[in-house]
Amino acid sequence: MEKEQQENTFFYTYSAKQQTEIQAIRQKYLSAASSDEGVERLRKLDKGARLPGVLAAIFLGLFGVLLFAVGLHSVVGASSNGQFVLGVFLGVLGLACMSGAPLLEKFITKRQRKKLAPEILKLSDELLKCR
Repeated sequence: MEKEQQENTFFYTYSAKQQTEIQAIRQKYLSAASSDEGVERLRKLDKGARLPGVLAAIFLGLFGVLLFAVGLHSVVGASSNGQFVLGVFLGVLGLACMSGAPLLEKFITKRQRKKLAPEILKLSDELLKCR
């Protein structure tokens, strides 16, 4: 009889900490199933708005550094007055390219954001209504 009572007995230990952890894990999967695709799409659109400007600025900045280096090389190794003037010109042009790179990034990013704004706003509204 004692063995039969032990088999039919149910023991339960409640832990508030475990319950909150279980709920947190469960919530991750509930929200992931419903809005993960939308959030990923939103992230890609946001990244796509910024990436062209950043790449253009990097290339312009590198081009400016190369022009500056060629100009500096021409100035340092100037054997004639014409090479010195060309070196100064290339150096100044390189500095202009380097300082214009952040402006180019802002300009292209602003234009891309304006272009993608309707789609991003529509998608973000849909995602916010789901929550």
